[in-house]
Amino acid sequence: MLHPFTYSDAPIVRQTPTVIGTVIAVLLTTVIPASAVTDGPVFASGVVLIVIATLWAVVVGRLPHLAPASSLVPVLDFAGLAVMRTASGGTVSIVSSLAILPVVWLAMEAGRRNVVYAAVGGLVVVMAPILATGLYRESPGELLRGFFVAFVYAVAALAINEVARRARELLSISVRRDEQRGAELARGGAAQQALLPGNTARLGPFEVAGVCLPARAVGGDFYDWYATPDGYAVTLGDVMGKGVAAGIIAATTRAVVRSARDDTNPLVGAQRADECLATELGEMNPFATLFHARLTDSGSVAFVDAGHGLTLVRRASTWERLQSEGLPLGLGMGDGWDQQTVQLGTDDWLICFSDGLLDLYGGDDAAIHAIAAHLMRAEDPSELIDALIASAPGFDQDDDVTIVALRRRAVSR
Repeated sequence: MLHPFTYSDAPIVRQTPTVIGTVIAVLLTTVIPASAVTDGPVFASGVVLIVIATLWAVVVGRLPHLAPASSLVPVLDFAGLAVMRTASGGTVSIVSSLAILPVVWLAMEAGRRNVVYAAVGGLVVVMAPILATGLYRESPGELLRGFFVAFVYAVAALAINEVARRARELLSISVRRDEQRGAELARGGAAQQALLPGNTARLGPFEVAGVCLPARAVGGDFYDWYATPDGYAVTLGDVMGKGVAAGIIAATTRAVVRSARDDTNPLVGAQRADECLATELGEMNPFATLFHARLTDSGSVAFVDAGHGLTLVRRASTWERLQSEGLPLGLGMGDGWDQQTVQLGTDDWLICFSDGLLDLYGGDDAAIHAIAAHLMRAEDPSELIDALIASAPGFDQDDDVTIVALRRRAVSR
């Protein structure tokens, strides 16, 4: 939650124009004969009141629990300006113009009562020298003129208060809408996470673990695994872009790839997803990289890699990077990919990840080697994922991070 005071709302910031105006007024009283100081001690006491008001503005700005008492600042300003005006030229004092500053301060506060306070404060500043010097007895017109000036201050305060009220209403509406959008995005993100198959699973001889960490509430990455008639399927996809649009495309791609679960050829799922992105969603110009594999209990892995290229296989003492063939989904390639195969022996591993993880490790070839080093030391798929995330050189996530890791165990007899 934001602090209730922002820089622009801090009392000392609001007080600054009054301080500057007071300094200028003090200087001008020495060069403008009509505004010359007629009573030094009284004038000085008015300046002291402005100084006290300024110090109080500093105090309430540093101690938020005193915020309700911030209105004392313009009250002291009114008093100080009234005293200064009385002791420096009376009705022609240049201090008169400064009264508009505390008027604005009070008028901007919520509630019509602050209009009344501002009007009374302006009246005090205007009428002080007229009443203190008895000028109203010699020149009744000055009394009328004073009331008229005070009336103008009151009208200005009313207008400012109304503008401020409407601005607060618009801000409140905007905040509520932002909160609603945030809640909707949070629900969308929760729904997207609910579509994932979980964090760990056992698929026959394969121990599998996965994680998807969106950079925003809703992300464009996804992973999936499930049993098929001939074995198991493992998928990882990365949609270009971020946010809600990418999340919708990711969910669609996942569903379309899943629709081919009864077909043993992994190319079928990729082809269906490519056709969907290129036709039904073609106006959005969506693109997605995809790694989709079909596994059997014997350790055979038939896969298609559509522009992804971020899959590693670990053997007993070595590792290799599986090559990507073909372009990403969404270009309408149809038959632009070839099925590839790799054999996993007992205790061999396969890990696939999105470029968000690669970016956390620098985004270059050295990052691949750093990830492979973790893979070679790993003993459990879920522990590997935790280590990869925890060991990233400064987890400053700008992209979705998704990882799927699996290890083939010996088949129980």
